[in-house]
Amino acid sequence: MLVKKKINNNFAICLDSNGQEIIAYGKGIGFGKMPYQLEDLSLVERTFYDIDNHMVLLANQIPEKTFEVATKIVDIANLYLNNSFSSNLIFSLADHITFAIDRLNKGIFIANPLGKDINFLYEKELQVGRIALNIVENELGVRLPDKEVTNIAIHFIEAEVYSSNTAEFQSKEQVITEIMDLLEKEMEISIDKNDATYIRFVTHLEYLLKRSPSKVETSSKNMQLFEQSKAEFTEAYQGAMLISDYIYANLKWLPNEEELLYLIIHINRLCSKADCHL
Repeated sequence: MLVKKKINNNFAICLDSNGQEIIAYGKGIGFGKMPYQLEDLSLVERTFYDIDNHMVLLANQIPEKTFEVATKIVDIANLYLNNSFSSNLIFSLADHITFAIDRLNKGIFIANPLGKDINFLYEKELQVGRIALNIVENELGVRLPDKEVTNIAIHFIEAEVYSSNTAEFQSKEQVITEIMDLLEKEMEISIDKNDATYIRFVTHLEYLLKRSPSKVETSSKNMQLFEQSKAEFTEAYQGAMLISDYIYANLKWLPNEEELLYLIIHINRLCSKADCHL
């Protein structure tokens, strides 16, 4: 196996025996001068095919143990849900778990507006979410809030939707491109498309567009957090309203306060990387 490019010490972009580009995971395979020929394939613990470029960038941001936990969860989900999920799901789920732990440590709690709907429609995916929380607790020593059952379930629901409707996904990719262009123009910022903050924001927009429109009322706790964020992060709020106006003009629905809250959080992270002007 040819190891082409280091991602970090344990991840590398490689070529398999058929010349196909893959991501390989194994202890220390990222060491050494690139490129090099890896003779001892027993060092490779897992290979990942057809990984999106933005997911490759996330690999460098995810703690190794969290990545192992996400891999274990997706392996279980493949069996439980009788599916063969894309390897991309492992990376996005690992990133979600990383930030769920970060939010917990900071005392940030955001209820998911889709919780009640999912309880009725996706019992198997919710069970995967419950299993996932137990695995995180056993492996990482952190008990995530019960609301994360729904959040994790959504990752698998969205992955199932994507695999069954690629054409719809591609049309939403165009919408995301237009939204990002709008933010750059109106907020007078240059967004680094290789930065993990941008990647997480795009991932959130994909979820927002897939689950639209939401008819769930905003919880009182999240409404309070929305009002606080609106007052504290004025530029991020204005950016969120730009997106809301775009969605209404082009897709004929409006994000509710809960969805705007998530947008404010992500846009505020973008503004911490660039100087926003609105």
